[in-house]
Amino acid sequence: MKKSLCVLLSLLLLLGAAPLAAGEEEKIISIDSRLGLEHLKEDPYGRYVLTADIDLAGEPWTPIPFYGQLNGNGHTIANLTVTTLGADTALTYDGNDKQYTTRFGGLFSLTVGAYIHDVTLLGPFVSVEAGEDCFLGALTGYTEDSRLENITVTASRVLLRHTGINTGVGTLSGFSRGSQFVGCVAQGELVYDALDQDSRCEEFLGGVYAAGFGQVENCALVTRGYAQVYGYAHSGGLIGMHKLPKGENPDSHVYDTTADTEIVFFEKTESRRAYCSPTIGEDVGKTCRRREMVALHNEKKEYKRPTLLLPEKCEAPHYAEVVTAGDCHSWGYTDYTCETCGYSFRGAYTPPVHAFTEERVEPTCTESGMVRRTCQICGLESQETLPPKGHVPGDFVTIWEPEVGLNGMEEQRCTVCGEVYLTRSIPALREVPVESIAVVPSAAELFVGDTLPLTFTFAPAEATNPTVTFISTDRLVATVDEEGVVRALTPGRAVIRCADGQGNAASSCVVTVRFTRRQWIRYYLLFGWFTNRRIPDDKNWEG
Repeated sequence: MKKSLCVLLSLLLLLGAAPLAAGEEEKIISIDSRLGLEHLKEDPYGRYVLTADIDLAGEPWTPIPFYGQLNGNGHTIANLTVTTLGADTALTYDGNDKQYTTRFGGLFSLTVGAYIHDVTLLGPFVSVEAGEDCFLGALTGYTEDSRLENITVTASRVLLRHTGINTGVGTLSGFSRGSQFVGCVAQGELVYDALDQDSRCEEFLGGVYAAGFGQVENCALVTRGYAQVYGYAHSGGLIGMHKLPKGENPDSHVYDTTADTEIVFFEKTESRRAYCSPTIGEDVGKTCRRREMVALHNEKKEYKRPTLLLPEKCEAPHYAEVVTAGDCHSWGYTDYTCETCGYSFRGAYTPPVHAFTEERVEPTCTESGMVRRTCQICGLESQETLPPKGHVPGDFVTIWEPEVGLNGMEEQRCTVCGEVYLTRSIPALREVPVESIAVVPSAAELFVGDTLPLTFTFAPAEATNPTVTFISTDRLVATVDEEGVVRALTPGRAVIRCADGQGNAASSCVVTVRFTRRQWIRYYLLFGWFTNRRIPDDKNWEG
């Protein structure tokens, strides 16, 4: 039985460790905008990579949970502003192992099993007022079993005003449960302001994380802390309170990490503790293993009674602004300096900007164009190929008409360059024979010397060889030319026949020719005495 169980367990382990089959690789989603970053809430378990710097200036950011992987790819997320807590909760604990259902704020509300690396937070501002237990961090409010690597946080400010009990502020994270912080650099202000003087709060403040446990390696922190505590203070340049969960003994340490720390605070409580250190405020049970943990600078000032403790030295600061524009490689920023107390901070970052000039070759219908940009400051060059515009076709024009048994041809030219864009044949005509011809008039009376143009129509109208010939049955009486014009010559009757060129149909016009009275008299006087001369038998010369 034991052997069978072992075999089954081995199979399960092998199956669980099996790699993805070909074509099943997990998709990595590129992010280059705020909208893309917000997509993480749709799939918090996904894999993501930043492909551009992202400016979050404008609307405040709503913290979201994250359980996947985010590769910052060396890019920057600037001007993060958080003013509310995320909706998700997790359990935190205090120095007495009492647990609290807690909410969180930061870029992420909480990160569990996540891997976030190679990203910079520039000028994050997290400022929340809450009436419940909560933790804030510039990057994440809560992190569990996650790895945060090569994270840089610059010019941050994390401020919490609250009426809860178990609360804290951290630069990288608020509360850590077994997470790793490796190669991180962070600098900023941490401000804690307890609004409820009777709550006996548990305050935690730390540059890496405010409370909990984890592994910190090769990090450098600059922490400026301000804590107004009506309860118990736990403040440190690296960690506010280090404490392992009750009954657990995971590896938790701080290796090769430096702290530059200034903390001012007061603690008002019946049983004063006042934990404050340049590195770890309180290490409960001395369970945090340490190696090369160095405090480069330390200023600690404890006030014995409640005092307004904020970075600003006056209650109503009035700031003068000095704007420094960015260049090709550096973000621009604004320095704000209080004209009363002299306190200053930096914010309102603007992205790096190149000063490009542009050389442009426009594309033609068939040839590619080009845009070459050169930065006048740093000389950076970039080149972009502009695709051909393509022909703009005009109307088809007939080159030659189709005939019976012979195709025609038409072509289409580009209206831009005039080049022939397309040619196509016109189907040959189908032979349609003439079935009938109608001549107008069908009968006519003319005087000698008159002319009469005949008109004719074919049926059907689409006949393909509508040619005609004309012939007179008596060319002494009347003649007809090829256009159908009849000329009257002598009195008599002639039939003008009209036939199509194929001999399929014919029609005629009967022409009667007479003399006018004048013509008849002249003819009689001139030729009537000559007996051998034929005198026209038509005596009707009236008309």
